[in-house]
Amino acid sequence: MTNSIAELEEADVLLITGSNTTATHPQIGRNILKAVDHGAKLLVIDPRSTDIARQAHIHLALRPGTDIALINAMMRVILDENLADDLFISMRTENFIQLRDYLHRLNLEELANITEIDLETIREAACIYARSSKSVICYCLGVTQHTCGTDNVQAVANLAMLTGNVEKKHSGVDPLRGQNNVQGACDMAALPAVLPGYQSLDDPAVRSKFQAVWQRELPEKPGISLTEMTHAGKDGSIKVMVIMGENPALSDPHLNRVEETLTNLDFLAVSDIFLTETAQFAHVVFPAASFAEKAAA
Repeated sequence: MTNSIAELEEADVLLITGSNTTATHPQIGRNILKAVDHGAKLLVIDPRSTDIARQAHIHLALRPGTDIALINAMMRVILDENLADDLFISMRTENFIQLRDYLHRLNLEELANITEIDLETIREAACIYARSSKSVICYCLGVTQHTCGTDNVQAVANLAMLTGNVEKKHSGVDPLRGQNNVQGACDMAALPAVLPGYQSLDDPAVRSKFQAVWQRELPEKPGISLTEMTHAGKDGSIKVMVIMGENPALSDPHLNRVEETLTNLDFLAVSDIFLTETAQFAHVVFPAASFAEKAAA
């Protein structure tokens, strides 16, 4: 997230895409609805009529998989209406000319037909987002869990930068993460190729800095990714796993490969508040306590 959760309450426009926020992130959903109570406009991109979509000022019910076409159409409208933040673009972005020329080659009516959303609705939503100096985008797994998920996220980032809704309070791009503590874990380098703060492991200066603080030698090569761990199958190099608050036997892609990997481990320990699909493969299950089971200090 480029901005804090608390800042959502003071935003003037909230664009929610690929997220049924009030159901899946209820505390963040509460912040969003408080902003609406204060007069903010709520725009929701989702093919489904979800709880938060039913509360939106504009619900952009796109055809599934057409996220990029919709964002491109919104950006083209913003250019046509001269609503781009030229100062921010010139000072803080790269390759804008290529993006601008690409968008001008697109046909708005064709994009509207692809998304199955009325062009005037797209135009209205784009103008509402671009005319506010405090517009925020929140996205979740409905954006990322596609074969073009990376491109979807880049399109969202382009929309925010085109209007200068980055690097200031009550704006920005806020991914609403889909797994337990994934944001904090990533910030603190629970990733195979980076150190805390997303500093690259293959940078000698970065490694030297952390080695001096931690007083430990750091490997030069990155570790293996999550899917490399869970998709290794019976011949994988990892023989023991400890899984905490994660359910790869349900949430990872290619579940048959995940099941093959888990069933061929020498030892699997799972810590969770439920006997999940993954826990059922475990040799040992640690029954974790939820917040409601913990006594106050």
